[in-house]
Amino acid sequence: MLQTPQFLQASAPKEYQHQGESVYFDRWQKRFVPINDFQQLKQYIGTYLEEIVGVPSTMIQSAMPYRLYRLPSDRIGDFVVEYYRQGKLKPLMLIKCTSQHQEVTQTMITRAYEAAMELGSRYVIVTNGTQMHSATLNGEATDYVPCDLQSYHVLIPEKAGEQVGRNQFIRQNLEQLRQVDHLRMCNETQEWEIVASGLKDEYVSVSVNLAEAYLDVAHKLVQMEQGAICIEMDLGLRYIKSTQIEGIAPGGYYRSFLVKGNDDTYQVMSFLVTTTQVGKKTTTALFVLFDQLKTSYQVLQLDLGRNVILDTTAEYITVWHNGRLAKRRQENENMEPLYTLVEEQSSDLLVDGKIQFIPLRTKQMMILSEPTFAQFTCQLMNYSLIRDTLLKKI
Repeated sequence: MLQTPQFLQASAPKEYQHQGESVYFDRWQKRFVPINDFQQLKQYIGTYLEEIVGVPSTMIQSAMPYRLYRLPSDRIGDFVVEYYRQGKLKPLMLIKCTSQHQEVTQTMITRAYEAAMELGSRYVIVTNGTQMHSATLNGEATDYVPCDLQSYHVLIPEKAGEQVGRNQFIRQNLEQLRQVDHLRMCNETQEWEIVASGLKDEYVSVSVNLAEAYLDVAHKLVQMEQGAICIEMDLGLRYIKSTQIEGIAPGGYYRSFLVKGNDDTYQVMSFLVTTTQVGKKTTTALFVLFDQLKTSYQVLQLDLGRNVILDTTAEYITVWHNGRLAKRRQENENMEPLYTLVEEQSSDLLVDGKIQFIPLRTKQMMILSEPTFAQFTCQLMNYSLIRDTLLKKI
């Protein structure tokens, strides 16, 4: 049974300029994707699921690997719609997209049934944009039978219960942040990977506070302009695998932002505070990554055991950077081009001729929506943009 979907009821996908190319931004995958018929259809379907079917954006996974559900499979779902059951995310619907120039055949439908059964999905949709087949598990859960697509809240099974996740992120409070031994113990027992073994005690609280500010999705960076950038969207957390990163930055859950430059080009900028190995030394560092279509690359690394000035009297920290683009041992590096660009585009970063970011209070929770911390983050973005411009010329 084929239906005629009304995907055009959804908003048309927007085109972005990214690194000299026109692209789409897949906000469910939180990545730029190329403009082609398949990706155009995916953007329409994702928006349709949100605007017409009523699926919360956080419950839509784009290009979802089955193995993330702990399944021994190499399959990837074009879209997987999820729901909560007993506090855990479960697959509710598998959407299979095919070429807009290819008819939806029974063979395609059968293969989609097989993929949905392996996933454990209650519903399955196959579509080429002009034709659509939707089905649900039968009463014995042995096969799929055709059905009409209904709204999300109707599709969720009654026994799923209240749609609330488990293991919600809980930050350290101010009292806990003062206890260095407690933070080091949590780093070991809870596998934080924030506090390096060689990190001096006076920098432990600062590092954890900074790391958790970016992990805390309860607070968002609002749309704002500063220097050469405009924050378009706080993307929350996304997992970037180490194999997708160019540079020494490790994989992990990065806080990502869609950012527009003053030349109307867009970039995804991602932040993570974590331990890392530099030669024989283990340190805690703040990493900033930029995106390419299929990978991310490192633009900035700040050693929090080295690039932090701690003023215990005034209860402030100041993060600084030496401006080097090349490795530290290349002492003959010409710094003038970077300082010239900083002076032209982000003069607020120059303090007594050095690159410094706005001071942060050490005796309060760092919160992304707080104006001073938001300015600190925007300064990191502007500085990273300048570095990216010069790194491309090396």
